Amino acid sequence: MFEFKTSIHAIPPLQLYSYYLALFILYLFFLRGVKLTTLSLTIILLFNQGFLLLIDDQGVPVKVIFIILAFVLLFRGRFTFINSKESGILIFSLLFMIMFFWNYLYSGVSLLWAAFQYYKYFMPVAFYFGIKGLKLTMGQMNYYANLIIKFLWFQIGFSIVKLAIIGFRENIVGSVANTGGNVGVTMAVCGVIIYWLLKNKEFKGSDWWFVLGLTIIPIASNKRAIWLLYPIILVFLITHFISRKTLRKLSYAALLLPVMFYVGLRLNPSFNPQKKIWGSFDPEYAIDFILSYTGVSQEKRESDLAQGRWGTAMAVISSVASRPLETNNLIGFPKARSGRLSYDSFDAEDFGMASGYITSGIVMMLLQHGWPATLFLMLAYINMISTIPDKRTRNILLFFMFWDTFMYSGTVLNTTFH
Repeated sequence: MFEFKTSIHAIPPLQLYSYYLALFILYLFFLRGVKLTTLSLTIILLFNQGFLLLIDDQGVPVKVIFIILAFVLLFRGRFTFINSKESGILIFSLLFMIMFFWNYLYSGVSLLWAAFQYYKYFMPVAFYFGIKGLKLTMGQMNYYANLIIKFLWFQIGFSIVKLAIIGFRENIVGSVANTGGNVGVTMAVCGVIIYWLLKNKEFKGSDWWFVLGLTIIPIASNKRAIWLLYPIILVFLITHFISRKTLRKLSYAALLLPVMFYVGLRLNPSFNPQKKIWGSFDPEYAIDFILSYTGVSQEKRESDLAQGRWGTAMAVISSVASRPLETNNLIGFPKARSGRLSYDSFDAEDFGMASGYITSGIVMMLLQHGWPATLFLMLAYINMISTIPDKRTRNILLFFMFWDTFMYSGTVLNTTFH
């Protein structure tokens, strides 16, 4: 697939360094007036990991700095009370940690390597409690939220620079990442939610430039999911109450949908028969691709073995549920302790799915960690999201997490940035 090719083919060094030089120059001209607090440094690092990944593509310097910042935030925290949901976060995180390290001990893998892999699960919880402990005022919260929005504006600009210098490419996203484009989807979704809250839950006039601009980030990384997911998120946000103004906005959006549909099918190589950027407009071909990709097309459903993200998810969940006490279902497969699970690590047919096909996040988590650890991790995140005061924000983020876990790549639970 086009998207897969753009993630594995190396970027010519001249293009890569020209791209980051352009990013650095943009920062020099526009990034001023940032208060250098521990939290602002954390946000700066979060959005600029790409520069350090040029030095070490394994991300060791990034991990070390993030760990230091997390412990500084935790040390500075002023904890006076932890409610039941926050207790749940700690309990489920602890249970996940016990299962995670027990899996490595049982498989005879180095605990040092286990700690290196555990980093991505530790950091979100550490930052959650570290930031909560700061007891930010409303003014401070608005400052840091606006700082995130400012960095997202940069990511939009960087994506335009990327298109000009490198072209459509999955494995580089703004100044954040150079491996995998799923980060772009998360930036668009979470960015529009933060902006919606900052704008008192209503988009007006020029606000829509930012709302639409966010889509450039995942589009430049060839992410197909954004064409379906982003409109759903927007509908959730702007229909919090029905009024004449809301209906007028929906009518404007309805006029734009055919244009977005047309451009989306031609712009993404996976959605047109020519498999190229700006191929022909063929809705039937695009729908057939989506049904096949998720594993719910008639051809895929008639197969003895499940295929596609949704098809393999249902097959593996059903298989694990029928044999919950089997060792591999309890703690995952030993070969998964390498940090990544490949099809030679297990017999795909034992789980009712065809090998070699793209799977969803829940499949990889169940096979890598086993069902108890997977359940504990999801419960920790559910409790974290449940502490958000705004009900609509909670529901949208829970929807995003479940959609990503069961229907998409699962990186919301497995990548620190998300």
